[in-house]
Amino acid sequence: MTTSRTLRGSLALAVCVAALQPAQTLAQEGGLRGGSFTVGLFGFQGDTAYGFTETAAVPFVEYENDHFKIGVPSVDVKLPWISSEQLSFGLTVDFFGGEGGYEAGDAPILNGMADRDGGVWAGATMGWRSDLVDLSFAAMTDVTGDSDGSSFKLEASRSFVAWDRLMITPKLAAVWLDDNAVDYYYGVRAGEATASRAQYSGSSTVNVEGGITFGYMLAERHMLLLDLGVTKLGSGIADSPIVVDDMLTKVGLGYVFKF
Repeated sequence: MTTSRTLRGSLALAVCVAALQPAQTLAQEGGLRGGSFTVGLFGFQGDTAYGFTETAAVPFVEYENDHFKIGVPSVDVKLPWISSEQLSFGLTVDFFGGEGGYEAGDAPILNGMADRDGGVWAGATMGWRSDLVDLSFAAMTDVTGDSDGSSFKLEASRSFVAWDRLMITPKLAAVWLDDNAVDYYYGVRAGEATASRAQYSGSSTVNVEGGITFGYMLAERHMLLLDLGVTKLGSGIADSPIVVDDMLTKVGLGYVFKF
């Protein structure tokens, strides 16, 4: 399994960290102000479209202040001078972006395929917060040129606190991938085609993601996280001869400490 794909799996748990954004209010009530560090440990298990399951445990370190957020796998630059309490803008770099890539030895169906790299993806983000729903938008492109692909993601979420210590965040997202991205990660080139694996050129598609994150405050700055999610792959991916599953599930568990 490629290093980038193993680290890419940490994104399944980075979703949990994103859920800490509203939960920071809970930590700040305990006296946290200005820049802060978050450290923790995440474990995840998730399906891949190629028929194998990813399982890994990864440490997590992140620093955030009013202007930027630095961690693994991404760096975010905030733009406070054009943002408000409800509407925010930013720039982001994802060092293990794209669809994660693969090596031919990751699954039997990939035997004879050339390796695909995860690449580095960068782009712009926008967020809108309201009393009813939080919306986020990200436009990303592969700046390494591995796939020359682009993607757009629109996500709706809503966080609320139950029983004082439990934060629940359901979310629903649509992710559009252009034909370059789909073709690179899920296409089959002429030299890779076999009698049982036809040549395939991917087309742009939309994946639908749904999930729910639970965050439980053990103490003032200690939180346990449980992230559950499912992804329905669009037809441009699902029709590929190297795709085994078009419905992918993931589960992640983590612990974080903010200081």
